[in-house]
Formats: sequence, C-alpha cells, structure tokens
Amino acid sequence: MAGDWIKMRMDLQSHPKVVRMMSALRADKFRVIGGLHAVWSVFDAHSEDGCLDGYTADAMDCVIGWPGFAGAMVKVGWLDVDADETLVMPRFDAHNGASAKRRAQETDRKREARKAEARPQDVGDMSASDADKKRSREEKRREEDKTKGSNTAPSASNVDGPIAAPTRAVDLSIALRKFGVMCNPSDPRLQELADQGVTADTMAAACEAAKVAKAGSNEALSLGYVVAIVKRWAAEAAQMRVAGAKAPVRGPANKAEAIEQNNRSAVDEAVRRMEARAAGANVGSYGPPDDPFTIDIEDLTYAPE
Repeated sequence: MAGDWIKMRMDLQSHPKVVRMMSALRADKFRVIGGLHAVWSVFDAHSEDGCLDGYTADAMDCVIGWPGFAGAMVKVGWLDVDADETLVMPRFDAHNGASAKRRAQETDRKREARKAEARPQDVGDMSASDADKKRSREEKRREEDKTKGSNTAPSASNVDGPIAAPTRAVDLSIALRKFGVMCNPSDPRLQELADQGVTADTMAAACEAAKVAKAGSNEALSLGYVVAIVKRWAAEAAQMRVAGAKAPVRGPANKAEAIEQNNRSAVDEAVRRMEARAAGANVGSYGPPDDPFTIDIEDLTYAPE
C-alpha cells in the first residue's frame, strides 16, 4: 500500500524466470509480463510486508484471470505459499513497498542531476514553471533529509562501513516453512527475533536441531519449540566467559623437585626475616640474635642419598 505505481526491471522480458514461465504456461513473454504486473500490483495494493493472508494460489489465479499463473510463479521462486493460506512474495522490500519506491525515486533524482551537470545548457531551456517545480522538489527533499538526519543517532555501523540489510520476519518465516513449521510473518515472536538480529540461517539451524531432538517422532515441529531452542542458545552464549582464561598451575613433577621448592621457600623466608630485623621489626626468636643470617636446619629438607 505504497502508491499507484510499482517497480519493474527493464530487462524483465529476457529474465530466465520469465522464459521458464513462458514454457510452463505456453504463453508469449508479453502476456507473462502482464500477469506479473497484475500479481505484483495486488501485493502492492493490499500488503505491507509481502504477505497476503487468506490468499491461495487458486485465489490469485482467479483475481488476475489466469489459471495456473500463481503456480508458475511459485516454481520459479517469485511466489511462496504458506501452509495457513497465505501467499508470500520473497524479497518484497527490495522491489515493492514504500522503501523500495523511495530508493527508486532517489536513483532517478540522482540520474537527472548527473544529466544536468553534464549538460548545463539544458537547464536554461526549462520553462519557469518546470524550474519552479524542480526547485520545490529539491527543497522538499533537503527538508526531509534534515528531519531524517536529526532523528537518527549515528551508530558504529554508520561510521565504519555500509549498513547490512536488516533481518525481516518474512525471511525467518520462509526459513521455518521449509521445515514444515506453521508460522506467519506477522507473529510477534518472529518480529521480535528479527528485531534482535536473528538470521534465517540461525533459524534453519534451530530447525535442524529440533528435527534431531524429535527423531523417530511423528510430531510436527512447532514455532514455540524452535524459538525455545534459539532462546536456549542465546542463554548459553551469554554465560560464556573465556576472556583471560589461564592454564592451571602445574605442581612438582617428582619428589626431588618438591624438595627443591621446599628449600627455596625456606631460604626466601629466612631472607625476609633478616630484612625485617634490619628494619627493627620484632620477628620473635628465629635463630640466634647475633647471627641474622642463620637458617634453621629444620626448615630444610634433604633428598635421601
């Protein structure tokens, strides 16, 4: 529901998927392109996330007046059928919706700006009304950019490099449906997982783990079971603390080494006491008071000969 036009590629007529649909439907390319335009227009008019609840392939065929067309789109990957009577358009945000149209308009604006820079004499050929319209559009765009910039806080990804495409609930839903999990992109759990950055690959791995856990059972995988696995993985990852880990202290390898360590400790203790006496500290009656270098013989251990 993003306006009265949709985005279509210039080379669509020679696209391999169009050729495959021509063969499957036994129709010429112009009729196939017209059918695609009709289907994509229905999605653009009645969907915001690429899903049409209550639509089946047969229902779409009835709407556009071409039996078997939706099925041909499914076979080439331009349409997906959910188990709960929902048609899903993969990569909807890339070609339809407000964001896709905004990107297309921005591309057109930049293209026209480059043409004006390359041929400045053409600017003088514009009528006054056309020039006023162009200035109005530019001023409106600058105001929108200012508003957008003031409401958007800079992040590390904005500074360090390009921003990765965000995970969408529809991507997670498609990954789950490949494993037979009944779900819908509008499910709040999927939307929350997408907001937290859970990827379709992670969801697929969780489905694999669920299949292994339920091996030998005829029970179908549920969304709640798979989500529980993802939450458990997240909790286990949060408990990992390995920074600064050290190897355990090794003890004496043999009896001789143990004796040597004991003697070294006795000598170190005697030196400490000697330094304490020199500083006037009262360390008791360790050794004769007139011989600060005396080491009690009982503190030393000798190896048997």
